[in-house]
Amino acid sequence: MRETRDILTAWKNTRILKRMGIEYPFKSVGINGAPTEFDYRQYLTEDEAQIVDKAVLTLKNDNYSQWIVLTAYYLREISC
Repeated sequence: MRETRDILTAWKNTRILKRMGIEYPFKSVGINGAPTEFDYRQYLTEDEAQIVDKAVLTLKNDNYSQWIVLTAYYLREISC
């Protein structure tokens, strides 16, 4: 089972970072400009990301100030 921090970091990577489809060099060796090293960032599947999206929106409705802190830290990388 993953820690909440790891899930939220993977959620940020899925929602914020622009994936090009060449994060996995073993699949993109023939593509010019593809990175040669592996991208070790964790990502969520779309289904997992939607579950986290719903949980974050529920938090927004239940406790707005905690939602602000959570989204500022994970989505905008603003230190608490």
